[in-house]
Formats: sequence, structure tokens, C-alpha cells
Amino acid sequence: MQTPTKGPQNLPVEPRAPQPPPTLPQEPIARRPQRFEQDLLVIPEAVGPRRWGLIGAVIAAVVALSLIIALVAYAADQRQRAGELDTQLTTALDDQSALFAAAAASRAEISSLESRFAVLQGDLQRARQGKSVLAASRQEIRKDLSEVRAELDAERARLRSFMGAPIGDGTYAGRLVAIGADQVPARITTDLGRWFTGVSATQAAIEDGVITTGETRSRYFRNDDAAWQTVPVDIFATVTVLRWSGGSYEITLAELQRLSRSDSSRARRIRHDPFSMTVVDGRITSLRELHHP
Repeated sequence: MQTPTKGPQNLPVEPRAPQPPPTLPQEPIARRPQRFEQDLLVIPEAVGPRRWGLIGAVIAAVVALSLIIALVAYAADQRQRAGELDTQLTTALDDQSALFAAAAASRAEISSLESRFAVLQGDLQRARQGKSVLAASRQEIRKDLSEVRAELDAERARLRSFMGAPIGDGTYAGRLVAIGADQVPARITTDLGRWFTGVSATQAAIEDGVITTGETRSRYFRNDDAAWQTVPVDIFATVTVLRWSGGSYEITLAELQRLSRSDSSRARRIRHDPFSMTVVDGRITSLRELHHP
């Protein structure tokens, strides 16, 4: 009888130690670049809103309000000046019309007196030659002749007060008072003065008290005589006025008259600036505007 032998199945089983799970092969870790302090970007901390923004807004509002007030005041001043200029223009036009009307009436009166004077002279001449004329008649004629002569001299003096003293040939500077392009012959009433430029302008302005020592003027018009002169204008006279942008251009005397009677800025400048006038044989042959600051 065989004795049973112990096989492997009958041996005691030893517990196995747990095996670590298999690991996958790892790639080598790339070497990180070294950073330096100067490469760091520092982000400043958030700061709360400052009060300067509100202060700036208040200042801007104050400045805007000041500008609005200044503009309103400027507009009011300009309206007042426009009203004053309109009044001055109306007065100047009325004076111009009255001046030309008085001068025309005076010329008509002179013409009538001259005719009457000529008739009386003829009567006196015939009285001297006629033997049948009584001495009393000649006496009456002489009296009438003397009275007419006195009236004629008075009317001529009145006309000279309108026309001013006659001026000789030459070049003059003066402001335009009235323009009679529709007269026959055409006439201009001017207020003559003296025109200075350069150093002479500064010296003359200081002498007249317009500016003080240290200030300068490149152009200056001196007018210390209130008398006006009315001068005939030649039919072929040239009229030159200035452009706002510089330079000059020519217009007719009728256009100058229409322009001077308007209320445009160019008309105000023409009334303000003096003109250079050339007189030949007692008539104006050219007019040129002189820019006066």
C-alpha cells in the first residue's frame, strides 16, 4: 500500500508582496530658462479715482461760462457799435445831400445875380451914352448896380464856404466827406490833411498826443483843419481802392459813391481811410485809397 506523498498542492502558500504598477518611460524634463529680476514686469496696484478729475471739470465749466459771458458782451458791444455807425452814416448822408443842395442853390443864385448885374451894367452904359436920360435915372441905376454887386459878392462868399478855398495843382491827402458823381461836373468834398509814413508817422503821432513815447506808427494822418474843400473831378479820373486780402483794384466814381453810401465793412473802411488825390488844372484826375490803421 502506497503512502500518499505531499504534492505541491499541499504546500503552504506564502503571501506575495504587492508589485508596483508598471511605469511608462518618462521623457526628460526640459530645463527651464533662468529668469532675472530685470525681466520681471511689475503691475502697479489699482489706485482709486483722484479728485483732480472733478476739479478739472469745474475749472473747464468756469472757463466755458467766462467765454460765454465774454461773447455775449462782445455781441452786445458790436450791436451798439453797428447802431452808432448806422446813425453816423445817416447823418453823413443827410449832410452830404444838404451840402450839395445848398451848393446848387448858391450857384443858381449866383447865375441869376450875374445876369442881373450884366443887365444893370448895360443900362448904365446906355444911360451914359444917351443924352435924353436924366441924371436921376443914372443915379438910380448906379444904386441898383451897387446893391446887386454886394449881393453877388455875398453869394460868392457863401459858395466858397461850401466849396472851400480853391486848391492848386498837386497831390493831396484827405478823407472823403461827400461824393457827387451825379453832379455836372462831378465833385468831391474832402477834408484835407497831412500823410506821414515810417519814422515821420511815429514822430507826428507822438507830437499830436495820439501815442506815447515808445510806441510806433507806420502810417499816420494828421488833420488839424476843420475846413472842407469841394473839388471838381475829371471825367476820366481813375479811382483805386484796396482789397481786404491785399492789393488794389479800380472802380468808377459812381461805384465809389454807391459804396460810400452803403453800410458794408468796406464802406466803413473807405470812410475811415484817407485818399491820395492828384489835382491837375483844378480838377481831380486820380484817387487812391491809403490804408490807415
